[in-house]
Amino acid sequence: MVLAAIAMVLSQFADSRHWLHTTGRLHGWYHFLPFAVLGLLAMWASPLLCVRLSWVLFAGMLGFAMELGEALRYDGVLEWHDVWMDAAGVAAGAVAGWLVSHLISPREEEDL
Repeated sequence: MVLAAIAMVLSQFADSRHWLHTTGRLHGWYHFLPFAVLGLLAMWASPLLCVRLSWVLFAGMLGFAMELGEALRYDGVLEWHDVWMDAAGVAAGAVAGWLVSHLISPREEEDL
């Protein structure tokens, strides 16, 4: 989460789009992979299901907030493709985190 927050802050500075590599053919992967890591970590955050789902929701909202901040700061156009790539990364990471946590150490999920 700390790395995502740092990236969000850095993305607001002038000329940061070039050195943050927010353009080019690998652009989608720069959205998908970090948010997949966030989704994975969110599913390992707590034994409580409601806490894990809250972290997953927070990671998805962070992706939207970053894109909204860039749209307000730079060109006024919200890049929906990037928002969906962020959300897909969070979802894929959350599913992978859930699968790995249940394959490595099966445990009963504690409800609310």
